[in-house]
Formats: sequence, structure tokens, C-alpha cells
Amino acid sequence: MVMFSFLQSFMGNLPHDLVIVTEIGFLIIIATVLGFFVRLSKQPLIPAYILTGIIIGPLVLGLVEDPDLISNLSQIGVAFLIFTAGIEIKLKKLKEVGKVASVGGTLQVLIMFFLAFMVAIGLGFVGKAPAYVGLVVAFSSTMVVITLLAQKKEINSLHGRIIIGFLLIQDIAAVIALAVLGSDLSFNSITFVLLKAIGFGVFAIIISKLSNPFFRKSADNHEMLLLMSISFLFLFIIGSAVAGLSLVIGAFFAGVALANSDYKTEIQGNITSLREFFAVIFFVALGMQLRLISGNLVTLFFILLVLVIIIKPLLIMYVVRISGYKKRTSFFTGNALAQTSEFSLIIVTIGLAAGHIDQGLFSTLVLLTVLTMSLTTYFITFERRLSELFSWPLNILDKVKTNKENLENIDRND
Repeated sequence: MVMFSFLQSFMGNLPHDLVIVTEIGFLIIIATVLGFFVRLSKQPLIPAYILTGIIIGPLVLGLVEDPDLISNLSQIGVAFLIFTAGIEIKLKKLKEVGKVASVGGTLQVLIMFFLAFMVAIGLGFVGKAPAYVGLVVAFSSTMVVITLLAQKKEINSLHGRIIIGFLLIQDIAAVIALAVLGSDLSFNSITFVLLKAIGFGVFAIIISKLSNPFFRKSADNHEMLLLMSISFLFLFIIGSAVAGLSLVIGAFFAGVALANSDYKTEIQGNITSLREFFAVIFFVALGMQLRLISGNLVTLFFILLVLVIIIKPLLIMYVVRISGYKKRTSFFTGNALAQTSEFSLIIVTIGLAAGHIDQGLFSTLVLLTVLTMSLTTYFITFERRLSELFSWPLNILDKVKTNKENLENIDRND
């Protein structure tokens, strides 16, 4: 407590021009310390960053005097997160796993959205709040899952390719949802926004073709390629603002425009550090907005937790199994996707800012994301032991009628 009082007094006596630098300094230092210990325990870093926000926010230390500045900086983090997600969108990846990713992934998103939506309605949530609950539950974390698969060298395994296919479909659906949330949610407004987004996508394809010579000229200079990449991102963000679309749409299509670039790998390498820095600020800003939850929010939290870590993976296992893949592959795929997403965090941030959800529901959904992301580390790390542990109850999957061609030819590589 003495240390807390000292820090608050110290911040209160600083000259105004040093307050901002000091606040960001504390933010980064605390995030670094927590992140270091979290990595020692092999946990994902996102929960550590959100915990940093809780510590420096009003719930604990109250060190930040200008939360609006942190929030504004965090929007750059959102832009970089969406930009890199867009760069990963390659339709060729979907072709590798065919219908199981495109059809199965779409069904999974729709069914999980509906289930969570109905749960929220049943617990008395009204207005637009149930839609936000449904969207949060529908998506899984590309950032966390890909990182863990890469650590286990399973990205190119059969279940790894199916997982990536599901995540690509979810990311596309998430961006569509974010575009819709940028409207007033009336039918005419949604239609108009989606048409503008499609037009913006066509514009992105044209610009990507025209930009190739400029990237080619910049490729031999690290600094110039970095500046070109960032300028490309902000060009699309400004363009989306002019078109009346959200920052998210501009950042996403900037990434999609570069997804097939000859310099995609170099661009990703150049912007990774910037993305990580601003993403830290975004996740810390989320933590600063968290509040204690009670009442039916606690009930909602535990029901959604069951939906995410039990119902969602079981649904995915069934979808993968009926597509013709073995029980083992089906289990690994569903097990890896048992969490909510960084897109979920962006969605609830938009919902809170727009007044569509209140502070309590916002905190509930962020806590759900933090917990499920943390659990995923253990789910994927011990996936083979879990597969053996649940082998008997999962024998029910063997009774599902499947496409034998997939079972005999595709699944043998896993």
C-alpha cells in the first residue's frame, strides 16, 4: 500500500509534459515484467497485458490520468492487428482443406453465435447486447493458436491446415461483423455498408496491382520497405474514413491487398515489432476498463465458458468428422479452437464505445477471453494426452457417417 501511495503521489507531482511519457513508461515496464514471468510459465502474453491494464487502471493503482490518450494509441494497435490478419488471408489455403473449412467453418460461426445469442436473451439481456455476446463466442484466436501450433511444429500437419482454414473463415466473418457494427444495424444501413466494403475491396485489389512496382523498388532497403508498408496501411485507413467505413475495414483490406505480394514475408517481418508494441497498448487499455462483475453477469460468464471450452470444440469435432476425417484429427482440431479471439476484444471495445454494451458486460466478455486463451495453452500442449484421456467417450464420433475417401487418403498424413 505504501508503494501504491508513493507511485500515485509521484505521478501527481510530475510536470504535465512528462506525465504522458511516464504513464506509457510504466505501462511498458509493468507489461514487460508480467510478460516475462508469464512466458516462463508458457502462457500467452495477451492475458499478461490485460492484467497490466488492471494494475495501472482505476481498479488497483490508478496511475493513468489520461486514459483517452492510451485509448487513442490503442487504435493503432487495432489497425496493425487487423492489417496482419488481412495479410494472412489467402484463398489458396482454403482450397487445401476444401469444404471442411469453408462450409464447416461457416456453420460453426453461425451455430455458436445463435447459441450464445439465445443464452444472453434467456438471461434478460436486451437491445444489441446479445449480438455482441454471440459474436464474441463465435470466433477463435488466430494469434494464440498459430503461435502454439508453430511452437509444436504442427502448422503443416493435417489438423494444423484444417485449423488454419477454420481461422481464416472466422477472420473473414469477424471483419464482416465489424463492418456491420459500424452501421446503425438497420437493414438498409447494413446493406449500404456491406456494398461500400465490397467496393473498397475491389479498390484494394486495383491498388495492390499498382503498388507492386513501388514495393519492388523499396525491397532492397529495410527502412524504405517499412515506410512503404506503414504508408500503405494508413492510406487505406484514410480511404476507409473518407468512404464512411471503419478503421478496421481499411486496415483489413490493406492487409488483403498485400497478401499475394512478392514481398509479403519481408513486410510481415518489418511490421511485427511495431504491431507488437501498439498491440500491447491496446490490450493494456482493455484491462484499464475492466470492472468487477456480479449477479447475472457471473451466471453468463460460466455459461459462456461452457459454450466455448466444451460445446464449441465438440461442434467442430463433429463437423470435421462428418467431412471424412478420423476421430484423432477431429479432436485435435476442435481442441485447438476452444477459446475466444483477439477479434472478440476488438468487437467488445467497439460495443462499449458505441454504448451498445455496458461496462459490466464488457468486463465479463474480456475476462472470458483472457481465461479461455490461457486454458488453450494447456489444451494444445497436452492435446495427445487429452486425446487418450477422452478416447472412450469420443468413440461416438466413430459412429458418424463419413466420406471414406477422406479417411483413407487425406487423413493418413496426420
